[in-house]
Amino acid sequence: MLILLPPSETKATPRRGRRLDLATLSFPELTARRESLLDDDLRDAPTLPAARLYTGVLYAALDLGTIPAAAARQIVIVSAQYGALRPADRVAPYRRQLEPSHWRETLGPVLTAAAGSGLVLDCRSAAYAAAWRPPPAIAARTVHVAVAEERDGVRRAVSHLAKRTRGEVVRHLLLTRARPRTPQRLAAAVGACFTTELEPPPRPGMPWTLTVVLHRRRFVPPGFVPPPGLVTERLVLEPLGPQHNERDYAAWTSSVAHIHATPGFGDSADPWPVPMTLRQNLGDLEMHARHFRDRDGFTYTVLDPLGGDVIGCVYIYPGAAERTAAVRSWVRATHAHLDGELDRAVADWLAGPDWPFAAVSDAPRPR
Repeated sequence: MLILLPPSETKATPRRGRRLDLATLSFPELTARRESLLDDDLRDAPTLPAARLYTGVLYAALDLGTIPAAAARQIVIVSAQYGALRPADRVAPYRRQLEPSHWRETLGPVLTAAAGSGLVLDCRSAAYAAAWRPPPAIAARTVHVAVAEERDGVRRAVSHLAKRTRGEVVRHLLLTRARPRTPQRLAAAVGACFTTELEPPPRPGMPWTLTVVLHRRRFVPPGFVPPPGLVTERLVLEPLGPQHNERDYAAWTSSVAHIHATPGFGDSADPWPVPMTLRQNLGDLEMHARHFRDRDGFTYTVLDPLGGDVIGCVYIYPGAAERTAAVRSWVRATHAHLDGELDRAVADWLAGPDWPFAAVSDAPRPR
């Protein structure tokens, strides 16, 4: 899969680093065009990897520094200064508005080749999309990511939230090592953590559109205060956050096979859990904490009431219909006997007065 990203206006400025060497950059076919845009300041400026250069909202949510290098190679950043970059390419900060006509002729063959025979996930803004429009054969397997916010049944486009959401979508796909081959499988992979709508091309030669819908005041009513947790004789639930990182990481990394066998996990659309580092896990916990804060979803860690160890997790996210929730949960392998108990406790909790849902769906357990 090829993932196309726009740059960000905000950029890091390194104090030291190697000078720019165009010969080391990906896509050498672009060298002449890159050379024509250089000035003396850029030639002498210190460089840093593109993964660290861009610091805008999308890149803060994506957190490229915590993405495995092999996964990050699926990303191509379309740049006004350098044409196209891989995250590992070392470049100098710049200020330049995109001129599509400068890049279109040479960028077209480069990105067409980069797309190969796989799916293309296009997260570019309209301005950067103008630099390369996929030919019909590639457009048929290209999916543009749109983001809409829904409030009280009224849908509107968003800007800041759209950038953040695109970063979170790409992060989710890369960390779960999703390998969708069709737009439908891509929608299923993204739909594991987001509410999505997939629209086919309006006419031949146009891409698909995957709309990520942010349910503002639809998932929960205005002013809703989520419960601080749930306590039973053998389970303690509290909102998942960065403070749980080491205990959460120890819980799921010791139980990968068991979680994969748990209903709702380990399918081809969302193969989590997959290998990741402690730092990468922290990024996921921070994402879930943002969702909780913004009322986009509610993730609770499950603790052992005796020692405080993490023994599981519960994910509560928007369902397919208005005022519904979709729920998944897992327990670590050492506490497999509590899986059914957790499932029943959460179901009873969500059906009670603490929650506003009209219906709740989960991955059913054998009874």
